[in-house]
Amino acid sequence: SEEASFFPPGQEGFSFGVADRDLPEERVDVAEGVHVTERARTDDQGQSPFRVTLPARVVRPLRVTVEADVLDLSGQSVSDATTVWAHPAAEYLGLKIDDPFQAVGERIRTGFVAADPKGTLVFGRKIQLALLREVWVKEVEKGAGRALDVTWRRVREEVDEQVLVSGDQPLDVEWLPTRPGAYVVAGVLTDREGRQARSEVRFYVTGGTKEGWPAGDDDVFELRAERPVYKPGESARFLVQAPFSGPALLTVERERVLSERTIEIEGPLSLIDIPVTEDMRPNVFVSLTMARGRLGFPKKAEADTLYRPRLAVGYGRLLVDASERRMDVKATPDAEQVRPGEEVTVALQASEPANLVVQVVDQAVLDLTGYQAPDLHARFWGPEPLSVETFGTWARVLAQRAESKGASFGAKADDVGGGGSGDGGEALRGDFRDVAFFSAGVVTDESGAASVRFTAPDSLTEFAIIVTGMNDADRFGSAEARVRVAQPLIVLPSAPRIVGRGDTFELALDVRGQGLT
Repeated sequence: SEEASFFPPGQEGFSFGVADRDLPEERVDVAEGVHVTERARTDDQGQSPFRVTLPARVVRPLRVTVEADVLDLSGQSVSDATTVWAHPAAEYLGLKIDDPFQAVGERIRTGFVAADPKGTLVFGRKIQLALLREVWVKEVEKGAGRALDVTWRRVREEVDEQVLVSGDQPLDVEWLPTRPGAYVVAGVLTDREGRQARSEVRFYVTGGTKEGWPAGDDDVFELRAERPVYKPGESARFLVQAPFSGPALLTVERERVLSERTIEIEGPLSLIDIPVTEDMRPNVFVSLTMARGRLGFPKKAEADTLYRPRLAVGYGRLLVDASERRMDVKATPDAEQVRPGEEVTVALQASEPANLVVQVVDQAVLDLTGYQAPDLHARFWGPEPLSVETFGTWARVLAQRAESKGASFGAKADDVGGGGSGDGGEALRGDFRDVAFFSAGVVTDESGAASVRFTAPDSLTEFAIIVTGMNDADRFGSAEARVRVAQPLIVLPSAPRIVGRGDTFELALDVRGQGLT
């Protein structure tokens, strides 16, 4: 078993659960690992009950994996696994904020729902919501020699609280933050049995404030995008969580620097706008390099490190929607099950004229190798890494850090079967090809239609029909289908491997029907 995120279906846009577990109140130990190991014998129907005792207290969703190994009459092992969920309460609390960036004096609307694990909204559940403001407190201690060590501690201050009741439709509650900063709406839902489910959602209020964000030993800070994905023609907003104010160099980067301009950052909570263009697909990286001069000369020499000039770099990834570059492809065999040697016709349909690659492969072979059908759209239009490295000699000039001799910020955004006996009266089967069909030159007509035909091998197994395609407009697509090769009735003998003269042994016969006529 392991803790995992759970999202009730049909409630897209709402956040469920608590993602931030760095706070002391979120550090809850939950027993993980194997709970039960049991041996049993199946009944006449091939079934055997199995019970798993879960922890009495489940704080967060717990995903339990049950695995079973079964030995058949021939001594062969068959394995399977399934997953079940242990929920902290009968319902989950979902929270939603449409605009995570707001200005001081604007009302913030938070949507909330109570949904059961199937996604059905539940009326009448008690919900406690608290508006918390997060503050980073800087603590300075004397370190080795004459240096000072700076650490940051996060503190949550309660601003407001409301007790509500869930409805059979999404409801809203409003807040009015009067100070800029980072805010968290923390909620607790209590079900009829007194069990609780927790959720949190975050937003930011911009404006002038002296409170800063923590800058680690490498002076790298974060640029937070307002939305996860943008489209060409839109403007992407980023929240700058800067450690200080001052001039900054704003660059858009990927395999090279695509654009650059200088801006002024005022306060640790500022917004910048990036126009999204077509050439930014599938993603770019927004980088902000900031510099600050010396603040003065302290009376105590050990405090000099706090007054020295500083340079910091912030980064954020901007994802640009590339779904328009995906081509729809479908593969439909004329039958789901066929006998060995029968002809199989596969109808292919693309959303536009395309060149297709078609392969029909034994699924058992693919399972042995862990093969996954290639998604060409993801290969060509998936997120790309950052290939621009920010490097400078300012650490030597500024003496910003004794252990940093080059101040390289590096790549700032690294997130980034078959066989068997023959039937009596029929010829022995001998065509056991793993690849039943392959063609890299299937061309559709103007409507995107094509078809291929192949002869089913003698292997009694399932074959995967894998189709990938592209066209001249740099659109890519893929599809999969299955066709099973089977006999109406098969007999699998199970005999000892070695016998001696005069031995007596039993021959077990496993007779199986395949549902064919």
